[in-house]
Amino acid sequence: MSSSQTSLPKASGFNPAQIAVDFVLCGLFFALIFYFVRSHVMSENTTMVLIFSIYTTLCVTGVFWMAIQMLRVVISGERILKAERAAR
Repeated sequence: MSSSQTSLPKASGFNPAQIAVDFVLCGLFFALIFYFVRSHVMSENTTMVLIFSIYTTLCVTGVFWMAIQMLRVVISGERILKAERAAR
């Protein structure tokens, strides 16, 4: 990286399109994982099956969301490095 930070692009912050894509992807991921987790809960009580399935799926979906965010950071970092190397 260069020593002057003025050449780096400014962070864009929140983008409504990215938030919408994240929401849709996480919703689809939640539905898919919920479908698989539901059959693995060891209970005959449907309420308990729903509670444990939802809590488990929420945790896994949170990890999925963090992975999406980390992927975005890595991709933007790669773009910045590629632009810096092309400018040399």
